[in-house]
Amino acid sequence: GVATEAARRVLAHAAEGGLTRVLAVTNPANAPSQAVCRRIGMRPLGVTRAYYDKECALFRVDLP
Repeated sequence: GVATEAARRVLAHAAEGGLTRVLAVTNPANAPSQAVCRRIGMRPLGVTRAYYDKECALFRVDLP
């Protein structure tokens, strides 16, 4: 879908810019956003309160 394609382009841009890792956070109840994260190769790391001062599902992908 559109969100997955946009997310893939963000990862490509990040890699071109020299980043080696990208993190994403979603609302823990937002299954569609979490599915996008998984489709683009991100892996779930659990739940964090480090962002937005509320519980967020945390995802990470390491870039080549």
